[in-house]
Amino acid sequence: MRKERTTLAVVITTALVFCAGALAATPRYSSPVNTKLTQAMVSYTGRADATVRCFHVADGADGGTWIDTAEVQLEPRICARIRVWSIWTPSAVEVFAHEGGHIVKGMSEGDAECYAKANIRRAARLLGFGPHKADVIKAQALFDAC
Repeated sequence: MRKERTTLAVVITTALVFCAGALAATPRYSSPVNTKLTQAMVSYTGRADATVRCFHVADGADGGTWIDTAEVQLEPRICARIRVWSIWTPSAVEVFAHEGGHIVKGMSEGDAECYAKANIRRAARLLGFGPHKADVIKAQALFDAC
């Protein structure tokens, strides 16, 4: 009887882990597409099918990207920081540029970061910031080494 319970527990645990992994890999569609950010992402990445949604991302991350569907998900606070200029705006634009870098360059964090670093001013301009603010964003963004 004890062996059967242990086997059942292992089967249930395995099923739960598999289901959790499948759900984590599936984009959530509970939030509408953010039109302004999507238009900027399409121009930034060159992917006509790119979309941006603003809602909570798993694991406390600032953003997430599904490369196969070109979908970017940004935390609502990141979207808000892009909309309204604040001390946090440069880091929010950096997240936007980094996640777009995944669409262009693939899964590599380093490649996405380097793409974002090279293109952050352009991303800021596509998001509607003027030349001066785009320069400020570029100067204040904190990128990892490329």
